[in-house]
Amino acid sequence: MAATMQLQEEHVPVKSRVWISVADASTATLQSVIGGGALTYFFTRWRGLDPQNAAIVWLLFGIWNAVNDPLFGYISDRTRSKLGRRMPYIRYGAPLYAIAFIFCWLPLPGTQNNQAVLFLQLLIGLFVFDTFYTAIASAVYVMPYEMALSNKARGSILVWKVIFTAIPTAVPLVLIPLIQPGPGEDATRYILALTVMSVIVSALIFASTFFYHEKHFQQEEQQPGLWTAIKECFKKHSTQLHPLDCVYQ
Repeated sequence: MAATMQLQEEHVPVKSRVWISVADASTATLQSVIGGGALTYFFTRWRGLDPQNAAIVWLLFGIWNAVNDPLFGYISDRTRSKLGRRMPYIRYGAPLYAIAFIFCWLPLPGTQNNQAVLFLQLLIGLFVFDTFYTAIASAVYVMPYEMALSNKARGSILVWKVIFTAIPTAVPLVLIPLIQPGPGEDATRYILALTVMSVIVSALIFASTFFYHEKHFQQEEQQPGLWTAIKECFKKHSTQLHPLDCVYQ
C-alpha cells in the first residue's frame, strides 16, 4: 500500500490529570498528618498515653503495614467491576477513609489517662485507618497505568501528581503545628478542624472519580500470587522503594 498510516498520539485530558492528582494529594494529606507524628503527639502529650505504650502500638502497626500493601494489591488486581478494578476502592472507600480518620482523634468518654483504652483506640484506629488508606492509595498510585497505554501519556499524569505532592508535604509541617493544642489546652477547635479537613478530603476523592476512568485493558492480565506479591513487597521495602510499589500493574 502506498498510503501510510499515522498513529494518533494518546492524550489524557487535563481535567483527568488534575483530578487524579487531587485524589492522590488528598489521600496522602490525611496519612501525612497521622504518619507525621501528630497523632502520637495527641495521644501522648494531650490524652496521656504512656510513650512506651504508643511505641508498642506503632511496632504492631508496622507489622500490619508491611502485610497490607501486597494484600490489597492482590485483592485490587483481581477485582472485576463495571467501574474497573481500582475505581470502586477510590470512590466508595473515600467516606470510610474520613470516618476512620475522625475516629482516631475522638476523645471517647472515660479514656483520658486510661492506658488500656487509649492503647486500644490508637491501635484499632491506626489499623482501620491504614486499611482504608492502603485500599485507596494503592488504587490511586497505579491509576496512571490504568488510564493510559503509552509511557508519554502516563508521564503527563505523573507530572501533575508530583506538583500536587506539595499539599500533603505542607500540611503536617506548616498547618498542624499552628493549630494543635498543648497539654491541658482545649482541643475542641483542633478536632473540629481535622474533622472538616477529612470531610473535604473525602469529598474531593469521591468527586475525582467522575473525571477519569480506567481503560480495562489490564483486567484480564494474569497476576502473581499473594505469596509472590508479599515476597516482592519485602524485597522492595528493603531497597527503600515506595511501599505501594507492592501493587502490581
